[in-house]
Amino acid sequence: MKRTKTGNPHIFLSYRGHELSRIDIQRILKRIRLATIDRETANGASSFEIKAHPHSFRHERVYSLLRAGFSESEVAREVGHKGTSYIGRYSNRSKDERAERLKDVK
Repeated sequence: MKRTKTGNPHIFLSYRGHELSRIDIQRILKRIRLATIDRETANGASSFEIKAHPHSFRHERVYSLLRAGFSESEVAREVGHKGTSYIGRYSNRSKDERAERLKDVK
């Protein structure tokens, strides 16, 4: 799967076109989180914080695919899982959304 002009299959790349390590991504997210806290505190917010970590992207991808109507087996293949047993953990938001929609059905 070719995703970039450099031919590197990784999504997140450094300025030089190399893959970012897990530590690199954690550092970037920490800088974003701290900058957001500083900005929001300056604007009067008392306890605003982004709770993001690299695995958040995986959860969001699974959630988006499930919302788009992909089956659990299709989602598992897309994110590199061998089976569907873990997809249920990621899909809690979908179940919560479904429960909310069911409240509206009479």
